[in-house]
Amino acid sequence: MLENQNYCALIPTPFCTLGVKTKAESIERIDLIDQELDDPIYHSNFSERISLEIQKYISNPQYQMSLPLMNKGTLFQRSVWNQINNISSGSCATYGQIATTLESGARAVANACRRNPYPIVVPCHRVVGKQSLGGYAGETIGFLFEAKKWLLNHEACQCVSSNN
Repeated sequence: MLENQNYCALIPTPFCTLGVKTKAESIERIDLIDQELDDPIYHSNFSERISLEIQKYISNPQYQMSLPLMNKGTLFQRSVWNQINNISSGSCATYGQIATTLESGARAVANACRRNPYPIVVPCHRVVGKQSLGGYAGETIGFLFEAKKWLLNHEACQCVSSNN
């Protein structure tokens, strides 16, 4: 069933399966799929590299992935994603903090996070609300939100205990 979605890689993780779409040796999109998979599936050397990079992160949350991403999104979205890439593993930033840096609003930052086509690689899970964990891919409950909590706990983020 998963292979019918034209993914170049399907990567099992402890919190979901990642479906990766690529174009011209760049990641086009990563989908979080609520379906278990026992072993990774990849269709090229590049998709095998993606799988290995993600598995290294799963083994070591301090691991810095280095994967080519397609140039997607608006200028503002890309500026938000760039700010997110500056948040180190184990740390968090609030939507408001990023908004202040970009001279924007917290809601606009949250919307850019929601539209992040590269979750895990561009670690939008590290962006939280001022008084809560916020959402993940637009969800505040359910499978995607549980994935965010898993990722934050995996990285031992200090914001988890103060924002549950």
